[in-house]
Order: sequence, then C-alpha cells, then structure tokens
Amino acid sequence: MAEVSPASRTVRFGFYELDLRTAQLKKHGLRVRLQRQPAQILVLLVSKPGEVLTREQLRGHLWSDDTFVDFDHGLNNSINRIREVLCDSVTEPRFIETVPKTGYRFIGKVEELEIPLPVASVAESYQLGANDLNRGSPRPQVGIRIAAWGAILVLTLGMGGKTVRMPPPIHSLVVLPFDNLSGDASQDYFADGMTDALITDLAKIRSLRVISRTSSMHFKGSRKSLPEIAKELDADAVLEGSFVRSGHQLRITAQLIEAPSEQHLWAESYDRDVSGVIQLQDDVVRTVAREIALKLTPQEQTRLVQAHPANIEAYEAYLRGRYFWNLRTVDGLKKGKEYFEQAIQKDADYAPAYAGLADSYNLMTYSVVGWMIPDVSGPKAIEAANKALQLDSNLAEAHAALGFTKFRFSGDLEGAEKELQRAIELNPSYATAQLWIGLYFDLVGKGQEACVSFRAAHQLDPLNPNIGQHLSWCLFTEGKYDAAIEQARRDIELDPRHVNTRESLAEMYEQRGRLSEAVTEYEKAVEVSGGEECSRLALAHAQAAFGKRAEAERTLIELKANSKGDPYCLTFAYVGLGRNDEAIRSLEQAVREHSPGMKLIASEWRFDPLKANPRFQALVRRAEVAQ
Repeated sequence: MAEVSPASRTVRFGFYELDLRTAQLKKHGLRVRLQRQPAQILVLLVSKPGEVLTREQLRGHLWSDDTFVDFDHGLNNSINRIREVLCDSVTEPRFIETVPKTGYRFIGKVEELEIPLPVASVAESYQLGANDLNRGSPRPQVGIRIAAWGAILVLTLGMGGKTVRMPPPIHSLVVLPFDNLSGDASQDYFADGMTDALITDLAKIRSLRVISRTSSMHFKGSRKSLPEIAKELDADAVLEGSFVRSGHQLRITAQLIEAPSEQHLWAESYDRDVSGVIQLQDDVVRTVAREIALKLTPQEQTRLVQAHPANIEAYEAYLRGRYFWNLRTVDGLKKGKEYFEQAIQKDADYAPAYAGLADSYNLMTYSVVGWMIPDVSGPKAIEAANKALQLDSNLAEAHAALGFTKFRFSGDLEGAEKELQRAIELNPSYATAQLWIGLYFDLVGKGQEACVSFRAAHQLDPLNPNIGQHLSWCLFTEGKYDAAIEQARRDIELDPRHVNTRESLAEMYEQRGRLSEAVTEYEKAVEVSGGEECSRLALAHAQAAFGKRAEAERTLIELKANSKGDPYCLTFAYVGLGRNDEAIRSLEQAVREHSPGMKLIASEWRFDPLKANPRFQALVRRAEVAQ
C-alpha cells in the first residue's frame, strides 16, 4: 500500500477523516476527542498504511532514550484508546492489526483528500519524519510550537490572495482533566492533582476567568468535542494534557487550544523529575498567560511563585488529600484528612496542607455527608486555617477556610466577610469562596448580595449541583419559577443523589401547589439520604398538604416514639397537620437545645401559619439574640 504523501493534510478511512498535521480526528464530520499520545500513534500508522511499525520504532518517537517510563503499558493503552475511538476489534480488525511480538500496521484503505498546501508536513509538525522512523531515532525534546504553523493553517484563499485569521481574545479558560497514560490507575490522583494545581494557579490571574475543578472534572474521559465542552462551560480556550510516570521520572505534555475553531495556540512536552513538578506547573501557567497575551500585574507575578515549595513527599500527600477531599464522601473526607496530616508530618511549613485540613473539618460538619459536631471540628478548623495563613498570608484557600469557620463556628460575622473577600481578591476564580460568601450574605439577611455571589460561583463552576441548588433558589425568590425548577432538574441530572437539590426542587413544587410532584421528589430525597429525619419530616408536611394525613401522622409518631427528630424539623409535620400549639412547643424546645435550624426560623415558609402568633414572634427575637 502506497505511503501517504508527507504534504497531504487530510486523509479518509472508513467513516473517519484525519488531519495529519493537527491530528484532529472526525467521524461523519464531527470531532472525536483523542488524547495527544494516541493521536500521534494514529498519525504515524495512517501515514504508512500497510507497513509494520515495530514497537521499538514507536517507542523511539514517543519517548527519548533517557526517559524511564513503563513503555509497554503506555503503548498498549494508546492502541486500546485508538481502537475504542475507531470502534475497531482486536480479533477482527478493520483498521489496526496487531503483528504478534512485532508491532502494528494500519490495514484500512486510506484516501488522500486535499491538494497539498505549502505548510508544515507531518514530519515537521510532529518532528517524526520517515527517515526517523526507519532509523528509530529518539523524539526530539523541544517544544512542539504548534502556534508557529497554526497561524497559517487558517488560510482563506480568495481571488486577491490570502488572509490570516487570528484567534479572538481569550477571557475564559477550562483546564480539562489530565490523562494518566502510565498504565497505572493508582496514579490517577497525580493526574487530577496536576489539573487542580493548574486551575488554582491560573485562577490567580484576575483578567482570566478559569472554570472550577468540579465542572472540569465532569468531562474526565468524555468523548465530547472541545467546542462542545467549551460551549457548555462558556469558555474561550481549553488547556489539556497528559502525563506518563515511571518512578520519579515524568513526561508531561500540555496544549492550549482556542475552542471554537480548535486552533492550537501552543503545545509543549516536558521531561522532569517528580521533584520539579511544582516549578513545571509555574512554567505552564506563565506560558499560558503569555500565549493568550495576558499582562500579569506585579502582585499576580508574586502570587504565582510558590511561597514555600514543599518536598515531593509532602506535595504528593497533599495531592492525594485533595483527590479524596474532592470526592465529598464520608470515606473521602476521612482519607483526605489523613493525607493532609501526612503532608504536614513530611513538611511542617507547607501551608496548603493546613488549608486542606481546615477544609476537611469544615465539610465534616457542614456538608450533606458531614457527621462531626461543631464543638469538636470548629476549633480544629480555625487552628489549621490560622496556621496556613501564618505560613502564607496570600493563600486564598486558607482565607476562605478561615472565613467559613468565622461565620459557621465562632459567630465573627465581620471577620468572616473580611476573610472571604480577601480570598476572592487573591483568587477571583475560586468558586468555593464565592459560594461561601454567598452563604454568609444569606445568613445575615443580604439576599440580593447572596444571589450575586451565587451567580458568580455558578459562572465559574456551572456543573456543580451544590452551587446550582443555591442559584435555583435565587431564581425562585425572584419569581422566575420555571427557570428555577429547570435549573434544579439540570442539577439532579448531574448528580441524582444530591439530597439538597432534590429537597429544594420538592420545596419549589410544594410552594407552587404542585403537591403530587412535591411528594414524589421528597420521597426520592428520603431514599437517597438513607431516611434522614428532616427529609422525612419535610415529606410529612407535603403529604399532609396533599391529603395523605395518615402517612404524615405515622412518620411523626415513629420519630417521636424513638426519641428522634430535631425539634425544629418536627415542627414541619406539626404545622402540616395543623397542630399549631404543638408546633410552637416544638420550636421552644429547639431554642433550648440550640438547634442549628433556628437561624432560619424567620424565613422558613412552612411556618407561615404561625407567624401571627405572639409566642412565635418572641421565639424569632430569642433566635436573633442567640445568633
């Protein structure tokens, strides 16, 4: 089978088209995502159809001789990924045939589509020429300056000559999850940690909006095209990459792509020891800023420099801690806390580890999966956050964690706002800080300011159902009922087991008089919460309103008989059943027991039948004094 001309740009095989210079693969005209390393291998195979390329030849072009990686795992994973994308079979291949103990060859019929253009060839683009293949020389270790030829890829040939389309300004960016090509799933934490670290550092640049981790991780392993992902996240550009690790040796690749056109702006490969990974991250951030023409202020340049580079063991423990903390599960929070503590043991001056520890204690109390009582977790969270700030006063995560502790644990509302505002100043794209200051504003009765913050958080993290839940309530309080319900439904699609979102949707249905839908949604909330008592009592309120009084009565009797039930939540059932005197007595007990729900007594819509009662009004005043 004839070798494809090096000057050819695009070839076709089956339903697929492959741009040999950009390695962009399409099926029926639609972009198919293929990571960088598998894409390089596919270009090599398609460029020499029918010819066997040995594993050693492929190795010579993917890794240099002085790079120590698990080559077999990396190559096998890449070939498997290509076959998965091409819907090819190992036993009955249509495109890629395995030559036992030798290598691979491309057996599909290849058709050249375009007239050669005077631009870089495959060999120039990837620095992988035919002569190199024959002699098995190592892949040159210089950056693949895709931008150098990318600018002339977008030529518009007209009667009067040619014009060059320059990429539009970039104001927003998403860092997609880095691919772990090591063939070792236990290294996934490192890939996610690299992604998280780059998001955190890039987010320090005020002129750039960086999509948060939760929304970025939603596309881990996704087959959506880059334009589709960018459109969903409202991002102008995408940073994606991969890594291969063997022991302490790393090869990391990264590339920056202008999303709508998929024009490559920059790409680079790095061979480093693991101990140099923090400096590598700084290099990538600065290069990205330069490539999209961002002017960094002196303050931003200072913040992009690690105040105290951790030793590699502490850094890896920290990455593992964030990996588990981000799972937002009971086991995840416990393991995250353990790894943050390990990081501190390895390096007692590593500030991010203390910030992670403070975040752990915060979520162990105030989250859907939280279990620790504030009297235990509060002092520990405050201590860890203060220690982080002693070590690095410019650490946004530490300021945010301390701000959260001040309004959740110590009641220092003025101090809480100050710390949270400082966190946002240091890291304008830190969605967690925007969410937490929104919660603070909501607590102090500044509903409008709260909604501004929730919208800012949602813009940074549009696929985070926890943030979406608060946005939907803002829409509901603004009278945008259909939009609010639709937002809640989208969030449930993202995470069907998110209890708070299901309860919010149920409440909105109930307030709009859609009682059948409300009962159904409350029942689902009870199911996913494992029968949590406040969820059951909220269901009882809706059941009573829907005419299912017997079911509501059974729930109330059962929880009272077992001496269970927060008296604040018990009030839901009493009010729903019209037993207002018992409802008032239940709230009086809630005040005596310092029930966390009492801070919401004045705004709780279920208590509307009680609000004209002087005893209820007195309870509101007592709750305000306690606050």
